[in-house]
Amino acid sequence: MGLEVLAGIAAGIVLVVGGGLFFLRDRRGSKVTPDVTVMEIPEHMKLVADGKKHLRKIVELSTQIKDGSVAVLVTELGLVGQKIYDNLVLDPRDVTVVRNFVDYHAPQCVKLIEEYMRVANLQPSDTRDRALAASLKTLHETKDTFEAFYTKCLENDVEGLAVLSETMRRIGQMERPVVSG
Repeated sequence: MGLEVLAGIAAGIVLVVGGGLFFLRDRRGSKVTPDVTVMEIPEHMKLVADGKKHLRKIVELSTQIKDGSVAVLVTELGLVGQKIYDNLVLDPRDVTVVRNFVDYHAPQCVKLIEEYMRVANLQPSDTRDRALAASLKTLHETKDTFEAFYTKCLENDVEGLAVLSETMRRIGQMERPVVSG
């Protein structure tokens, strides 16, 4: 993707988030005005608080992992999770995606990390090594799942950009002077 395209997408996101649209509609058709922040919506406040609780646990566990590459992987899981929650603050339409993430995937990730740590502390053996490899594979798959959730959150932003782009195009057509000749 070219630098111009990325800059255009970033500029569009700023316009949408900054209030370029008067009303945003979620999939159920309820209106959310841009002057209402996520932190003013009780359901969203609870989601963010629950999500942050899971992230704190992930960060805490990452500091206890002895294998540096696994600790980095777990830290990356926490960073992607943080992006998901930050995106909810910017785009309340992502509440359904984030709710699924908070209710299932984030707590499941904590359990997977705890299981990895439990197996890593066992006495070295072939069984332990196979279990560690399987656990590590699951953690990598979990990171892929987290990134898929983040991508889903960004899709709403891209849809908003498409609407904004079409609106801007139409406004541009309306403002052109009629040349008679």
